[in-house]
Amino acid sequence: MPSGQWFTGFFIFCSNAGNGFEDKVLVYKCGQKKWNNLYYQIYDRSIVASVNGISIHTELEKNALEKVLKSEKPRKGLILHSN
Repeated sequence: MPSGQWFTGFFIFCSNAGNGFEDKVLVYKCGQKKWNNLYYQIYDRSIVASVNGISIHTELEKNALEKVLKSEKPRKGLILHSN
């Protein structure tokens, strides 16, 4: 049963590397960094929407929000946490 609470945030990852995050020079070792905006349910930590892009910008968030609203149809009173 979903709790009516979602979390959303932006995360950075490498498109062509293993984990690479242990190094502070990630951008140089990574090749190309990409951004991910995801939404997940706090109740069971299931991902309800995820969108990738090459830069962090309003369109990335807008696309992720449209995707989650279309697929999940949240009920009244939804609580959205973000970073």
